[in-house]
Amino acid sequence: MSKIAKGRFGEEVAVKLLRSAGYAILETNFKTIHGEVDVIALDGETIVFVEVKTRTSERYGTAAEAVDARKQRHIINVSHDYLAQKGLEEPYVRFDVIGVMMDGSRSKTEHFKDAFGDFD
Repeated sequence: MSKIAKGRFGEEVAVKLLRSAGYAILETNFKTIHGEVDVIALDGETIVFVEVKTRTSERYGTAAEAVDARKQRHIINVSHDYLAQKGLEEPYVRFDVIGVMMDGSRSKTEHFKDAFGDFD
């Protein structure tokens, strides 16, 4: 499976997970000049920017470890672009990471809520 196909599979799994938890999906693969956010969802009144990391092993670290400070900054910048584009001035915002571990045709997920902690 190509890297792109693996990423799409993980994003589909993540969207299903979020929907089953009651989230409304607002956007997928939202792109700006600052980068891309895999999923933007609504959890109650909170807009959630979700980075999805799909792995077949932990050889290069876990999904959560893959979202380093540089990647976090890119996602935060994209979130600012999204909020400005939608005219949302001070919404509740959260940044989550969903790790998808692929094992053949099966997958296991981990959802890390508020994965970035405080941001500015």
